Amino acid sequence: MRMVMCLKLKKELEGLERPTYPGELGKKVFENIAKEAWALWRKHMKMTRKEYRLTTIESKDRNCLEDAM
Repeated sequence: MRMVMCLKLKKELEGLERPTYPGELGKKVFENIAKEAWALWRKHMKMTRKEYRLTTIESKDRNCLEDAM
């Protein structure tokens, strides 16, 4: 089990098992975000995508989600 000091929850918790997002942002998430915080983000992302009708296919929509991340 890999532990990280979670930037979101401000405590040391179990980290993600593998990178969940590509690129530099994915590396930052993997190194600094706990499983628990990532689950909260996924729930929030789902709500945001529905509310604003965003899709990961459109680059402007991905940018919006990355900014929220």
